[in-house]
Amino acid sequence: MEKPIQVRPALYTMFYENLKVIALEYGYNLILHGSVHRDLDLVAVPWINNPKPELDMIKEFDRYFSGRCCSRKEDYLHSVLPGGRNAYVINLNRGDKKGEWNGFDEQYYLDISVTPLGVMPENKCDHSSAINDYVADTRWCPDCGYIDEPIIKKQK
Repeated sequence: MEKPIQVRPALYTMFYENLKVIALEYGYNLILHGSVHRDLDLVAVPWINNPKPELDMIKEFDRYFSGRCCSRKEDYLHSVLPGGRNAYVINLNRGDKKGEWNGFDEQYYLDISVTPLGVMPENKCDHSSAINDYVADTRWCPDCGYIDEPIIKKQK
């Protein structure tokens, strides 16, 4: 008896690399979460202080998969999870063996949680301890954790 081929993990990890690029364009880091056997569980974390609207990122993910997008949060089964995370579901479309559209296969989907952008504390540090980190191409302050823009851009 042959074991069934587990297609989802390979398929989802291939998608993940492209979704990470899209997420970074919107100011989010995308983290893989879960087993990837049933669905693709992702967590999007704000990676900059002013990320673009999360719903726009979700729509872009949908466009990546289906070439179209919905207009409302509710169309993505939006819900609010503990910690204020916004959850979205994107069903992946699939064709039959002839390549013809057959709607959505609810067994293949993305489950995405977006963590809220934390409230930035009022920064009273003067950054006098700031150091240049040439490896990361940033200037950061060990006293308060402040990270400045890339050093190389400032020197030009």
